[in-house]
Amino acid sequence: MTTLLYPLKLLCSTIAFLSWIPIPQWAVTDKALYRMGIFFPLVGGILGGLAAFVVYTANIFFPYPVSIALTLLAYGWITGAFHEDALADAADGMGGYDSKKILEIMRDSRIGSYGSFAMISMYVLRYAALTSIDPNMAIRNIISYAAVSRMTGVLFLTLTQTKEIPPESLSRTIPFSNQWGCCVLGMLFTTIIVLTVAPSNPVLIPLLLIGIPFLARMYFLKRIGYITGDCAGCVIHITETILHVFATAA
Repeated sequence: MTTLLYPLKLLCSTIAFLSWIPIPQWAVTDKALYRMGIFFPLVGGILGGLAAFVVYTANIFFPYPVSIALTLLAYGWITGAFHEDALADAADGMGGYDSKKILEIMRDSRIGSYGSFAMISMYVLRYAALTSIDPNMAIRNIISYAAVSRMTGVLFLTLTQTKEIPPESLSRTIPFSNQWGCCVLGMLFTTIIVLTVAPSNPVLIPLLLIGIPFLARMYFLKRIGYITGDCAGCVIHITETILHVFATAA
């Protein structure tokens, strides 16, 4: 029974990690954080599904642009603005002049001008992209891209080596390092979700899913010399936005 319950507890733990959805304490485990990578895309799809439900329901009562605005607000609330916080911290950090200063800025809980600009820009792009396509396709994209973007974060952290992680970030970042088995299973969930939901421009998804983590890794190592959890959250948020923007391309 314990063996059968473990995958469910791991799924619930991943939901608790990536969202504000209340999960009973008995259903959460912290004994295998690295294995959460298996369920990141599945949980992303669940969160995207909740956001898609908001679009569908709100569009019954409100104009489509208003429905999308309400959805973006709901999505941010459901996820606890988890990746938005990482995006803001990473963007603020890029204003630092050396690695030490960048890490110091990223650890600061306050949001600066770079972070504010990054968040506003991402949401403006998402809103413009989602209101530019058919509502039914928007629903498909929201679900699929929420899953794909979480998978980019898993791949990004899986590529990370111990020496590339600052000591203060080891406890949250290192569990995902080199966990290729979990990464492959996560890719399987991502593939199933994408094939089932059928979003826009599916051909671009593998290119972005693989390309963005590698490019982001090169950038952060060159700019900071390290990889942190904020870097991973930033990658997830930017990937999701890029996918929505590319969905509008002819």
